[in-house]
Amino acid sequence: QGKVVVVGGGNVAIDAARVAKRSGASEVTMLSLETEDIMPASPEERAEAREDGVVLNPGWGPKEVLGTDKVEGIVFKKCVSVFDENHRFAPQYDDNELITLDADMVIFAIGQTVVLKDLLKDTKVEFFRGVYPVADKLTYQTAEEDIFVGGDVFTGPKFAIDAIAAGKEAAESLHRYVQHGHMTIGRNRRDFIELDKGNILVESYDNSSRQVEGRAEREDLFKEYHLTLTEEQVRKETARCLSCGASVVDGNKCIGCGICTTKCGFDAIHLHRVNPEASHMVTSEDKFSGMHELGIVFYIIRDVKQAALENHVDHVSAVVMDIGEVSTVVPEYLIDCWQWAVGKEPMLTGCELKINLIPAVTRCEDCGKEYDTVTHGKTCPFCKGSNTFLLRGNEVEIKEIEVPNN
Repeated sequence: QGKVVVVGGGNVAIDAARVAKRSGASEVTMLSLETEDIMPASPEERAEAREDGVVLNPGWGPKEVLGTDKVEGIVFKKCVSVFDENHRFAPQYDDNELITLDADMVIFAIGQTVVLKDLLKDTKVEFFRGVYPVADKLTYQTAEEDIFVGGDVFTGPKFAIDAIAAGKEAAESLHRYVQHGHMTIGRNRRDFIELDKGNILVESYDNSSRQVEGRAEREDLFKEYHLTLTEEQVRKETARCLSCGASVVDGNKCIGCGICTTKCGFDAIHLHRVNPEASHMVTSEDKFSGMHELGIVFYIIRDVKQAALENHVDHVSAVVMDIGEVSTVVPEYLIDCWQWAVGKEPMLTGCELKINLIPAVTRCEDCGKEYDTVTHGKTCPFCKGSNTFLLRGNEVEIKEIEVPNN
């Protein structure tokens, strides 16, 4: 009830203002430091807030809250700029231009900060702006090598999915750290080059604006009122698709190894023989007689070169691999492919591939005993149970990279 003032310019502030209005507030005014052209809240959220009756008044910062036993009003001062020349948050105000609003409730939705207290006390962890832990952007590892950070505590306010992704990458780093693995080899760096959209001509592209769904009449203020797109709107929206996700294979480079069919997590790649009589094709599942090992060699060479460049090494003398007994990789084939491939890489000329064969061992969950996998398979020889799992033996990992002493 009464008059509500919301301080903030983001989507959370919009949510607070809309809920206050829908809950019975007679007036809801939302004020933010940012002018509307740089306000963090999305245009759709701002438009819908206005539909609910919220008044948006951008370009003001709170000066003081008025009242003794309860809130009676709030004073704002004009914000003339939010960022400095380096686009760092550094608001500037005109203290001579003030407004005072009556208020029965004031809601602050102006961001968040990190409160770690003594959590990282007596560690080597460094901090940015005094509160944000500094960490490697790829591994999320801090200066204290066994402490990893991620999410808003590292990046500042972002989306929940960004924090989830950081947690996944940090978990990968934790696993590598405790297993004494290399922290960066084979990591997805997600380095993307943005398409220069101002330098393309796609005549078939429909440049119509994004379709907006209709609104239903509302009796319950908290009930969903967005309608679905009409059939005509759906057709217009889908006509904008550029089919940029379509895969195009260069027939002069593809050797038909089939590795892509096994690596695609969406099972979207399949091999078909267009002219069966013209060649003998081996399916990717037949890894022993196909080109499985050659594909693995290419991956090994890629990761070794990346590690060498990161460590300023211009030549590698040997690579040590752990190959599991039941990994489906044939060591002899792998070495043959390696000897052929490294001759094309100046950094790896003469580089030896050393293989440690890891015996396959299975553990039985029922009796707790371990046994040789190759001899007995999935059935435990001790209790005859089938509740078993592979402990080791399917590894295909780079263990060490050796360089010349000089």
